[in-house]
Amino acid sequence: MFGLRIDRQSRVIIAAYAVFCVGLLLTCLFVAHEVRQILASTENLYLHPFTVSNQALEARLTLMDMRRDVLFSVLSQDAARARQLQQGMAAQDARFAAALAQVRSYYLGDPAQVERADRLFAAWKPVRDNILDLARRGDFDQARSRVLAAGTPMYQAINDELDAIIVFARNRAAQFVEEARDKREHAERLILLVMLGGFAASFLCSALVIRSVRQIVRGHEQNLVYMAHHDPLTGLPNRQLFMDRIRQALLLAEREQKDTGLLYVDLDRFKEINDTFGHDAGDAMLIQVAAGLAASVRSSDTVARLGGDEFVVLLQDVRDREALRDVARKILTMAATPCIFQGHSLEVSASVGIAVASVDGREVETLLVHADAAMYRAKNAGRNQFAFYAQEEPA
Repeated sequence: MFGLRIDRQSRVIIAAYAVFCVGLLLTCLFVAHEVRQILASTENLYLHPFTVSNQALEARLTLMDMRRDVLFSVLSQDAARARQLQQGMAAQDARFAAALAQVRSYYLGDPAQVERADRLFAAWKPVRDNILDLARRGDFDQARSRVLAAGTPMYQAINDELDAIIVFARNRAAQFVEEARDKREHAERLILLVMLGGFAASFLCSALVIRSVRQIVRGHEQNLVYMAHHDPLTGLPNRQLFMDRIRQALLLAEREQKDTGLLYVDLDRFKEINDTFGHDAGDAMLIQVAAGLAASVRSSDTVARLGGDEFVVLLQDVRDREALRDVARKILTMAATPCIFQGHSLEVSASVGIAVASVDGREVETLLVHADAAMYRAKNAGRNQFAFYAQEEPA
């Protein structure tokens, strides 16, 4: 039997290489663990904060829709509309309850906040129903008094609770992102130490590992940044990104002595599509409208979805009002195009309000409020038309 004789130097080299290989193996296991932790943090970010934030926003939009409809029926003194709203409130209540149930399931903050919002909504419902009942009977003065005395304060309290929940969820999302970044940095530092003590083959393996980790983390970070600034359904900029762009546009327009136009677009009879064909049909219609809006303007302009069926179009370097009218007409034509969904032809129209910075105000909030007011004037004038905030007949 032949024995294998290994000199001392070779044994030292083999031992050193074995120690290095063990260290490399442990490092790879550690990196794999860190990657799982990063993915878990990202999953928490998707599952908890974004779900809570989206569902709380859905609850708030539902609440805003109910309040807007109630106020419209009272202020317009429309008893028939009040009667119609009474019949449809059950569906709105169910929509609010479903959104709040999702918030309750995934909220990582104080559960008492969700319960307070639920109790406040339960207390607001009979007040709302009483206001609608007064409007239905034609007692509009008493209905307005009831709105001011109880309806509006209770609505604001519910809205404040939902805002607090949304703020907490977004802060928690930022915390998860920071945790993922910390874990990435920790993993990178450990891999770098192993690479410095290795040789060419081990260096190559370590480089591949760190490259993979960075690609994973960078990809998730890019997705998170994109999701934080874009509407998940249509892919359009959301309110946060739009507010940033309109501020920059107004500053640039003032510096270069140019004008800026804002178009506030609201779909008419969109709720009927959701109620008749379901939310999938409504989503298909919103996606088609979003694509049509983007195609109706220049690449330098901005189209954003504020929520529900409300969109805004920011036009920079506006020459005159006729240019704004041309864009508004394109939007009206585009919105009237039927959407084919599962063999059904879905049809809506749009009401467009237009505000011009040089005439209606160069402050962001002022311009938004004026464009919104012009949109409601167009809607009240018969829908499927546009109106400027400055005195001009809807077209």
